[in-house]
Amino acid sequence: MKSRVELMRVMILSLMFLLVGGPGIPASNAGAVSDNLVGVWYFPYKKAYIEISKGSSSQYTGRIIGVTEKSYIPYLNQVVIDGLQYQKGNWQGTFVHPTQRTRFDLSMNMAGSGQIEALIYKGHRLIGKTFDMHRRELPGNVYMSSH
Repeated sequence: MKSRVELMRVMILSLMFLLVGGPGIPASNAGAVSDNLVGVWYFPYKKAYIEISKGSSSQYTGRIIGVTEKSYIPYLNQVVIDGLQYQKGNWQGTFVHPTQRTRFDLSMNMAGSGQIEALIYKGHRLIGKTFDMHRRELPGNVYMSSH
């Protein structure tokens, strides 16, 4: 019950932040800020390491490069974040579920130094789930992709 109330609170605050507009970023700094997403991020919910990179069309892609559980090895190298673009202070794109290959809307923003808050939803932002990702180096005790 507590997590549902907390999730609703976060969603309402996020919606209010979007309606008000949030802090503006000067156009000259937008490219530099948008590249803050590039790197390796740990996704604790599924114990996976996702590498986010920038493509030639200023879109970002994330693929699974390491997992901590042997049962997740078949998902190594799968693209799970696709078509991510920086818009108005956050990143918007698509999350691709690694097992079902179902596509969801994705909104990501920096929640602090070395932390991303990712909202995954289908259609409406209020009906979604928020996950935290943390910038981390890929440790030696994980199953890694050969790529």
